[in-house]
Amino acid sequence: MKYPEVRDDDFPSCAVCGQPVAEFAWMTDSETWSDAGMEEEDHCHIVCLEGRLRRPLDINDFPPDIPLNQIFHFAYRMGMEVVLRRLRDAMKQGDIHNE
Repeated sequence: MKYPEVRDDDFPSCAVCGQPVAEFAWMTDSETWSDAGMEEEDHCHIVCLEGRLRRPLDINDFPPDIPLNQIFHFAYRMGMEVVLRRLRDAMKQGDIHNE
């Protein structure tokens, strides 16, 4: 099976760093988003949003009543906050880039 080519311009750009944001689905609450100076239509990497907020995001930033956030709440309940923290650290160190 041959997959279609994916280009950077197939994805929206991060409002902070300008790099493409993969269509990874998550939503913060309105207060967190506006505290970071984001507009409603903006897209942003989690790491970039944390930089804007000058703090790490936590489970309370992702309202559980939004279906997109159910994976975060499931992972949190399953003890995966360690995995999410390691992923965040790897992205900050440049080992992984959200493209």
